[in-house]
Order: sequence, then structure tokens, then C-alpha cells
Amino acid sequence: LTVASLGVPPIPSAPGAFLLVVRNQVPVPMIASRLHEKGVAYTWRFVSMLFSAVVVIGAGVWVVSAAIATPLMRVTAPGFDAHQVALSASVARVMFLLVPLIGLAEVMRALLNARYSFFAPAAMNVVMNGLAAALILFFAHRDVTRVAWAYVIGAGAQLMFMIVCAYREHFRYRPVLSFRDPDVVLMGKLSTHPLIAAGLNPIVRVAEQSFISFLPPGSITIVNYAYRLISALGGTVFCRSV
Repeated sequence: LTVASLGVPPIPSAPGAFLLVVRNQVPVPMIASRLHEKGVAYTWRFVSMLFSAVVVIGAGVWVVSAAIATPLMRVTAPGFDAHQVALSASVARVMFLLVPLIGLAEVMRALLNARYSFFAPAAMNVVMNGLAAALILFFAHRDVTRVAWAYVIGAGAQLMFMIVCAYREHFRYRPVLSFRDPDVVLMGKLSTHPLIAAGLNPIVRVAEQSFISFLPPGSITIVNYAYRLISALGGTVFCRSV
């Protein structure tokens, strides 16, 4: 039994995928332009506000998602029995912790990319997936809930890795938050269209998964692996390189 066979990942990992898409289109150019136009001190304050905003929004997303996890699993996996719904909901509550962790790591990645520091941003997924794989291999390979926690722990390690790398680039976090700050408002406006575009793909996957849940056991896992293969070839190799 794997997390993928429960059909859980497309929903909790979707916000992380949104952030990854938006990060290149909005935060990186905005942070780079603020560094050039307004200097380091202002930019550190701006990035700190983004960091604080992701903490607040990410925590809110997790609370709401945890509260509606059970009905959400019933809707997205209509073929599951009561035990499968309960198990997938418990796993989803854990997996939704990825939203704030990945979001915060993406803020740090955008900052480092804007500073022309590319090694750590490229290596951050290795930190997350490598640690998660090791934990699954040695501690969690027979327990789906532990598999979910392995990914969360990996995401936490990834975030700490990115914070350390950002501090090496002289970034200093300031506990400041203002959703009315002009640049924060501008960031939200500029992110609207990329978020909508990125949201279309997970919506299609949820609809697809709802249909597949009525097929023979193992179908969801097979389709998830096929989707990853398509994404690796079409997305990573072709689209990102272009």
C-alpha cells in the first residue's frame, strides 16, 4: 500500500505545484527588481513579509483542509469504502502540511534565484526526496501514514536547508507582516493568472481520479506513475528547458 494507491497526493501537493509555477513568473523577477531598485535592506523586509504571509496563509490552508479531509476524500475517490476513506483522510491531513513547508521553501528559492545563486535551489528537491526516501526505506515502507510523515519531514529538512543557504547570502528575516503593503498587493495581483493556469491541471487530475477509482485495484497507482513519467519527459525535459 502506498500513498499514491490511496489517491491522496494530487490534492495536497497541488498548492505546492502552484507555488512552483508562480515562483518563476512573479517572485523571482519582483525580488530581483527590488534588489536593483530599492536595495538590500528594503528587499529583505519585502521577502520577510512574503515569508510571514505564506506562514499565515499556509497554516490557514492546512486547518481548513484538515477539517474537510473526510468529505474531500469521499468526493475525489467515490469508489472507496468507509475504511479507505478514513485512512486516506488521515493521510491527507498529514500531507497537507506540505503546503506551508513547500511554500516557505519556494520563497527562499525565489530569493536565491534572484541573487543568482542556483546550486541550492536546484538541490533542494534532492534534500527533500532523498531524506523522505531514506525514511520510507528504513522506517515507513509498511505504513502509509509513516510514508506521509516521511515526506513532511523531508519538506521540513528542505526548508531548513534553504533558510541556511539564504542566510549565507546575507538574508535576515524580520518578523513583519502587512497584506496591504503595495508590493505584497502587487505580488498577489500578478500571481492571479499563473495560479489559475496552474490550477487547471490538478482539477483535471481530480476528475480523472474520480473516474479511475471505479476501475480495478491498482489503477490509481498505475495512472499516477504514468502521469509522473509524462511530467518528467514533457514537463521537466521539454517545457522547463524551453
